[in-house]
Amino acid sequence: MRASILIFCAMPAAAAVCGLNDIEGAYGFQLSGSSTISGRPSPVGGVGRLVFEGNRRTVSGYSSVNFNGFFLGNPVTGSYQFDSDCTLTWSMQDDSGAFQHFKGTADPGGARVDYVQTDKGSGSKGTLRKVAPACTAEALQGQYRFTMSGSSTPFAGGPPVTDSVGTTAVADGAGHLTITRGDGKETAGYTVDGDCFVQIEFGATKLRGILVDGGRTVLAMQTDPQHVASATLSK
Repeated sequence: MRASILIFCAMPAAAAVCGLNDIEGAYGFQLSGSSTISGRPSPVGGVGRLVFEGNRRTVSGYSSVNFNGFFLGNPVTGSYQFDSDCTLTWSMQDDSGAFQHFKGTADPGGARVDYVQTDKGSGSKGTLRKVAPACTAEALQGQYRFTMSGSSTPFAGGPPVTDSVGTTAVADGAGHLTITRGDGKETAGYTVDGDCFVQIEFGATKLRGILVDGGRTVLAMQTDPQHVASATLSK
């Protein structure tokens, strides 16, 4: 009996296996990290929507990036490769001609991909999540865990300051969001367009996000020039 147990424990865990068309259709993405492209480490945050076309192995969509306080939004196009070991690699070119390259691992079925940017000088990583074919404000409804973290940029003045927030938010499905902070509550407004992009504004803070996981998650970034921050609302 002891020998049988030792043999069983020595067996390797089964490797993940994916279908070659598991990655297909629309995905929302979020990335965060830092880049040394400008010569020194600078914070980066981004969100967007990508469509993977399995027959042609092409990818296209729209990417919004906040690089050290500079907010940029560009259409992107590119190509990808997906293998049965669930490894996804893809490259994208924006309308300025610049290329970006990524590599990640998908969950079997393709609902989620965790990835890193592989370009030299980049330390960004992120996630891809499935997006519904169409969205309305009603899709963002219920109680969410709201987390947000990032740092100030030179536009804010003074040295960079890192900050993080963890709280709850309740969406009413009609464009109103109530954020609880300790004993206080703050009201925010939001919109959801047909492509599942979300705009949230509370106080002086503006977020741009993408609604994924059937309305259970919003992947977002701050668009204000004073800060680079990533935010998530999740049920």
